Amino acid sequence: MLHALNEIQPKLNLSMVELIAPGVIVHPVDFSGRNVNPPFKATCFEVMPGCSTPPDQHEVQECWIIMKGSGILEFAAKQHVIREKDVLYFASRELHQIFNDGSETLIIFSIYW
Repeated sequence: MLHALNEIQPKLNLSMVELIAPGVIVHPVDFSGRNVNPPFKATCFEVMPGCSTPPDQHEVQECWIIMKGSGILEFAAKQHVIREKDVLYFASRELHQIFNDGSETLIIFSIYW
């Protein structure tokens, strides 16, 4: 079934790309097209092979869903192997960092509130 041009669509867009570190690209989810204000924010980010995110610690709680690839998570002073379809949770102020030790781009969906 085709949708009319003026009908509301469920698909959201990703906002302008932000480079937060070498080889780390963040795509914020843009909710403005739906004129909604959800109780959370979301991003999709990519970590290129051999690259890592900066250490991150913040007031918000955060959940990561590993969409593609694998890597090493530095969390609670330990290293943890993460893989596609893993779901991770970080409470407020918990320091975390991801390193892509694989050969393909690591893609992570982040929801935070």
